Amino acid sequence: RGSVMRGRPADGQANGVTRTSGGEKRVWSGGSLCRCKSTMVSGPDDVPSMYVKKFAHCLAEPLTCVYSFSFQLGAFSQAWKDANVVPIYKGKGNRSDPNSYRDVSIISNLAKPMEYQINRAIVKFCEVNRLFSPDQHAFLRGKSTITNLLSCLHDWVTALTSNSPIPSSLYLILHILSLNLF
Repeated sequence: RGSVMRGRPADGQANGVTRTSGGEKRVWSGGSLCRCKSTMVSGPDDVPSMYVKKFAHCLAEPLTCVYSFSFQLGAFSQAWKDANVVPIYKGKGNRSDPNSYRDVSIISNLAKPMEYQINRAIVKFCEVNRLFSPDQHAFLRGKSTITNLLSCLHDWVTALTSNSPIPSSLYLILHILSLNLF
């Protein structure tokens, strides 16, 4: 067996254990356990996020083993796939109309750190391999609807000042504005 490095969690971070390619166990920062909101909200497993956060230092190592085993098997626990679906009022429309609600899936608080790590790995892979379009703004760190609008505005101004063809999206926006103004 390889060496096991353990330490006291620092700054609210929990320690976990992973194996390196040489078989050595290594501490990983299980900060994703500490990321969950401190609420009593729980998924289908009835484990509140407040408990996961409070006991992250105890849960990090066993959950890391479970996550690693799951990756090795290429399987994800059915219990962690289940979710409680809760309707959330959108803030407009008739409250008795089902279309005035959006659904939110509340998954197991023990599955969220694994989901977070998988998401980070997929996004990093896509960024490193340049699989995201430069026009992709949603769900990326540092990009938002504001950066999307600024990019669009830049394209429009560039087209207008360089005698390039005007983008059809600008015609559409101007047409909609003219309908609403007059």
